[in-house]
Amino acid sequence: MVADSPDTSQRLILCLVADEEVIERFPAAVRFLQVGLIDEPVDVILVVPDHKRARSLASGPTTVITHRKPAWPLGHWARHNVIAAVRQKIDSLHRHAGVIVHGLSLTAAPIAGALAAELGAELVLKVTSVAGLHDAEMLRTLDRASALITPAEVIREAIRASPMGAKSVEVVPLGVETDDAPAAFNNPQAAPSLIFAGALDPRSGVDTLLHATKRVLRRYPNVQLFILGKGPAEADFRHLAKVLDISLNVTFVGRLEPPRPAMRAADIFCLPRALSVYREEPIHAMASGLAIVAAQGVLCDGLVHRQTALLFPDQDEADLAVQIGWLLENPRAAQTIAATAQAYTRQHHAVSHMVTAYLRIYRRLIARLGTLSLPANQ
Repeated sequence: MVADSPDTSQRLILCLVADEEVIERFPAAVRFLQVGLIDEPVDVILVVPDHKRARSLASGPTTVITHRKPAWPLGHWARHNVIAAVRQKIDSLHRHAGVIVHGLSLTAAPIAGALAAELGAELVLKVTSVAGLHDAEMLRTLDRASALITPAEVIREAIRASPMGAKSVEVVPLGVETDDAPAAFNNPQAAPSLIFAGALDPRSGVDTLLHATKRVLRRYPNVQLFILGKGPAEADFRHLAKVLDISLNVTFVGRLEPPRPAMRAADIFCLPRALSVYREEPIHAMASGLAIVAAQGVLCDGLVHRQTALLFPDQDEADLAVQIGWLLENPRAAQTIAATAQAYTRQHHAVSHMVTAYLRIYRRLIARLGTLSLPANQ
């Protein structure tokens, strides 16, 4: 028989499995989740790669278990060691507590799936990309999960249009702290500034942004562009800035964690490329109250043209420059757009809402694990 509602007093062991994708694309949300669980009857174990940046994902009393990516053919042995370490930690906590394994990205699914199978735990997978939704191996991974979660409605729609369309998917927006007032154009004495934050790889669209900045500088020569992040294309982007003769107006800041202090010092946040993966920087930009210029198709709910952002055709440097110029020409309208975006995050991206939603899903699955089968003769 099944209880009418899950026992919210039951202790829960939550094993979060992260990888390089998680560390790069939404580290703050993972930390917020752990902090939000501190006062809940939940013991958190975090499985991450063995390096400093990965270990920095841990917050509060979380137990961290690290692993190294071994050379082939030792992958099975390394996974066995991780499973043994997690099992040992669980045995030292509460043997009869329910166990949930939550893979925080699809690329972390192999380890998460192996852990769930060995521990007899329910498997939760977070889908933060529309890539691979028609790949046979990826579909098998998704099908094994007890629950699928995604941070954006646009990704759920992509899943519904895939061969996994019949599987239930819940949208849990990432939690973020929203500032009290918009940062955009709040200092009329400062030179206006643009900011980009993300991985500096060839797909990022930073080249498009640099070309658009060249156009903007013809009319607004005091504009400054700050580029946050690291990646394999950084040298190419630095060279392009020199070729375009805009190096004096472009600053490569490197990776900043957290990026919010730098965002609060800027006016316009630029998303020059619609990527196939979800990143948390746009949500931070909205929560900071920046005026956002974004490529159409960015995986982020809440970006509506002339309401919460200005949208332009993907990789169209000329239109990107036009939209940036409009914001520079109309700072009060830019502040209104920024304030509307900020109100959106306050309503839809509260940390408490994220934590509550995750707990509800975890408890539902634990209740299913606790279902009792009555003997056939009764």
